[in-house]
Amino acid sequence: MAKLYSAWTAVLLSLTLGACNPQTAQTADQTSASSPSSEAVTDPSESASPAPLQPKVELGTVQRLEMGDRACFVEVLGAGGHLSQQFAEFEVCYDSALVGQPARLFYQPKGIPAASCQGDPECRDLEMVLLIVAAELTETPTTTAQAPAIPPTAPKPVAQAPVSTPAPTSVPRSPAPRGDYMGIAATGEEVYYNGVNFQCGDLPPSDRCWTRPNVSYTIGNDEVFGIVDCQTMVLTEAWVGSELVAENLAPESEALSTVISLACYDAFN
Repeated sequence: MAKLYSAWTAVLLSLTLGACNPQTAQTADQTSASSPSSEAVTDPSESASPAPLQPKVELGTVQRLEMGDRACFVEVLGAGGHLSQQFAEFEVCYDSALVGQPARLFYQPKGIPAASCQGDPECRDLEMVLLIVAAELTETPTTTAQAPAIPPTAPKPVAQAPVSTPAPTSVPRSPAPRGDYMGIAATGEEVYYNGVNFQCGDLPPSDRCWTRPNVSYTIGNDEVFGIVDCQTMVLTEAWVGSELVAENLAPESEALSTVISLACYDAFN
């Protein structure tokens, strides 16, 4: 009799547990139904971004011209299929014939409104960058052959009274900036350090551009814009106005060596 009672007890316990399990399963199903998996939908246009700024590209195919608040932006497809975006003077953006064509790009160091201005026309802060000032197509489009034109008959010269030409008037030159005094150059002129910046845009930190800051310094009466290689401690390019005066320039004086060292220190600290 005791064994029969124990058997009935086990049966009743099994039925009780079975009644509880469906409720647990139902709760789990409700939880699963209340939080269905969702998949984010992204607008492809939102993920699109302009090509990054990078060191100058002298030969390439112009992909796009875009007018900005600070400058004209030129998207260039360079050697090896690398796409980059370069600063250019506003006038370059009006030359729509460049788009889709291979071109040679000419640069000069010039000041443009700083990024901190955020489009404010009253802002006077400037940033020194290498700016495209001219572009020249490297392939001449094919033209239809035409019959040679008959040259016009040159008119007989008419004697004229001599016209006196006024002497040219010299344009006053604005004084070069004078920042921190660095010492005396090998030429005997005073050297001043004016500051440093980068022109690398959205390039990754591992790109070589981030090891080459742009430095401004004054030697004598000339302001020099240079690109510093902080690995070899030389000026890869040195510009005075629109003229490239030196390449791979190693310092010949303690003053210029200090300029390069200070530029690299400021750039990475």
